[in-house]
Amino acid sequence: MNLKQMEVFVSVSEHENFSKAANELFLSQPTVSAHISSLEKELGVRLFHRNTKEVRLTEQGNRLYGYARQMLDIQNKIKDTFSETRKEENPFLPIASSSVPSLYLLPQIFRVFQKKYPREAFKIRETDSLGVVEQILNGVAKIGFAGTKVDCKQCEFVPFYKDEMVLITPNTMKFRRKKEEMKEKEQKDFSWIVKEPILLREEGSGTRIETQRLLKKMGLDLEQLNVVATMDNPETIKRLVRNKSGISVVSKLAVVEEVAEDKLLFFSLPREIGKRMIYMVYKKQGCLSKVERHLLETVQEIFQKETVQ
Repeated sequence: MNLKQMEVFVSVSEHENFSKAANELFLSQPTVSAHISSLEKELGVRLFHRNTKEVRLTEQGNRLYGYARQMLDIQNKIKDTFSETRKEENPFLPIASSSVPSLYLLPQIFRVFQKKYPREAFKIRETDSLGVVEQILNGVAKIGFAGTKVDCKQCEFVPFYKDEMVLITPNTMKFRRKKEEMKEKEQKDFSWIVKEPILLREEGSGTRIETQRLLKKMGLDLEQLNVVATMDNPETIKRLVRNKSGISVVSKLAVVEEVAEDKLLFFSLPREIGKRMIYMVYKKQGCLSKVERHLLETVQEIFQKETVQ
């Protein structure tokens, strides 16, 4: 039995709904159900009457609710008491983020957040998606933003933005003709890219992981490509592509301005494979502070239309 189970139990009890509890706690519905099942198994009682229309506490559930509510109230008092100390010692809330959300999504998030909570400040620790998970697990940060979902059972990945991956090339006659040719023939064959110099993100990057996934679905293998360089920063990749050093697969977020100004061309990948989600990440068993919860709520409010239904 742990506080996270109590938190989930209280939320389901008060909402009388597993889905609403999941939304409130930034968890998936299967995770909420797993917490409740684990708690019932440990206590050896049934806590809820469930049917297709409603979720109601059983007599045993009502008894547990009183204790669980007291436990969470005490937890909140402890958090409030020591949050002021945290602010005095370290006024900046550490956030781990991979480069794409850091460069192209966090500015909008913080602009909205600072209007609502002007006294809060953040320290962004930029890394790759694997590094985000490592920082969460090591306690360096409690909240992270990642461009791919990593296999980590200890972390919760909450999708909040549906991104599109695109192939970018220099804006030259050669690639303008290729783009027009593919458009006219409605081609989805990208095998021609094996003949081009390729620029890739570093290993561990969400963009790199998603690129490998996309290539595989397109019938291409990384070993077939003429990879001429790998790098950490998407801005560097864009500059090299503009300078005709190669082509690359990047987030569409990263090239909106360059495409609008005709500095780069982009090729949309097949619709069924060119999408990926960007995630908020935090530790499943961790206790989030009030400001951390406010940040998660702000992200969901901004991007609620982008979230997977």
